[in-house]
Amino acid sequence: MKRYWLPKQDGELYVSQLLENRPKKAIEFNPSENLNFFRPVFNDYENPTHVIESATSDDVAAVNTPIFMEKLQETVVDLVFRAEKAAIDKTGSEKYIKAQIDLYKIKYRVALGEIQNAAVEALIRNEANEFGVDYAAFCELIIWMYETSLALFEKFQFMIERCRTKIQTLIENRLWIETEIAFSIVETLNNVDQADAIMTQILNL
Repeated sequence: MKRYWLPKQDGELYVSQLLENRPKKAIEFNPSENLNFFRPVFNDYENPTHVIESATSDDVAAVNTPIFMEKLQETVVDLVFRAEKAAIDKTGSEKYIKAQIDLYKIKYRVALGEIQNAAVEALIRNEANEFGVDYAAFCELIIWMYETSLALFEKFQFMIERCRTKIQTLIENRLWIETEIAFSIVETLNNVDQADAIMTQILNL
């Protein structure tokens, strides 16, 4: 059964339900064509032969820009959280990851000698004994692991920021197709090993 583009009262079009006979002022709907219209209208209302876009670039931007900008903000927040998890090599809820980061920061400052707390130091000594490691060596390990994780997180942060500015530029330049592609690329990110390749793909848009 065929379907048709039909006009609304304001002249904008919609796709009809199945119709056996072509109505007056209608054009057959062809789903195989590029029909990504924002505000479709007939090229000639009295004797239509084509469906065309009536929305201006400003019309499209007024709708798309706030939608994409909100999506960009949500994406950045999600990526930063995923970067935090990857940097400390932990899984869990956002509250758990934040708690672990705070804990590691305290252990790091104690290991550096910035915090003088006998009770905390005693607990770290106890942990070192549990792993059969000398306290001084255990402190060096804590410092190395923390600084390595921090460096990795900072790298991810700058990668996220670079991708954010790229996508925002695409939005500001009204490159809607490229913007959608960029978001779809981000969605393919499953592990940290993909980060560099994904950033490169986005920057090449």
